[in-house]
Amino acid sequence: MDYNSGMVVTSADPPRDTARTPPKRGLWPRLSTPLLAAGACVLGGCADGAPDRPDFSVGVQAEWTRSPATMERLGYSILVGVVQRQERGSCPKIPASTRILVNGTEAALTPDSQSALGCLQAGVELGPFVQDQTVTVNVEEGGRLTGEAVFDGLTPGTAATLTSPADGQLHPGDDIVVRPIPELPADSTQAVFYPLDDPTWKPWGISVEPERLMDGVHVTAPAFTGRAVLVVLYAGYDLLSTISCRGFATCNRWADSTLGPFFVTGVP
Repeated sequence: MDYNSGMVVTSADPPRDTARTPPKRGLWPRLSTPLLAAGACVLGGCADGAPDRPDFSVGVQAEWTRSPATMERLGYSILVGVVQRQERGSCPKIPASTRILVNGTEAALTPDSQSALGCLQAGVELGPFVQDQTVTVNVEEGGRLTGEAVFDGLTPGTAATLTSPADGQLHPGDDIVVRPIPELPADSTQAVFYPLDDPTWKPWGISVEPERLMDGVHVTAPAFTGRAVLVVLYAGYDLLSTISCRGFATCNRWADSTLGPFFVTGVP
């Protein structure tokens, strides 16, 4: 994604340099091994015809990067975790030909450092993105597809619209109106402006308290000059995303309810 050139480049099948493996566990606590490995097929489940004893569970979490270290990291990250299923207190030996693919790019299987059972895991962080993405996770053994999970709608707030001002030109004190899609939660927590033309990058941006009214979310424009990215943050995660799941023990997802991003310009 190149904000300096004014162009935004996204892809549902990211290039290799946007897939960093493995992410730090602290970045994706919801994708922990106990959570992914527990229970039967959930949130879309495993379709008929999947193996009786799948080897892996998968989880995907989308989140807006609230304090990006650099302008280039501004956007949504999608965290993908695949963990081996435990059986009778141990993890069965996995065929050497087993491969995990995330959007067509292989994710390395490595021992779980927090497990004494020798269980394997794979993890990647995709992004940043400013548009909704489809994530496909495949398991192959000996070149044969044994599992596939497809996740859609992980960032439904990207479908929200900036209704006022229609041209995105902001003066200090202007009333900004963002119309969320109806299915998203009603309570926003804060609006954040990330100025793109400031000589010094501000990871936390400029926070403004929004107000939810009948016609949408209202935000008062702060004083800044030049291009900026606006998002409206919501607490928690929504359940609008969908899963197609075959050949996994469990499939889980956590979608981000953030509205935006919207590209605006501050004028004196």
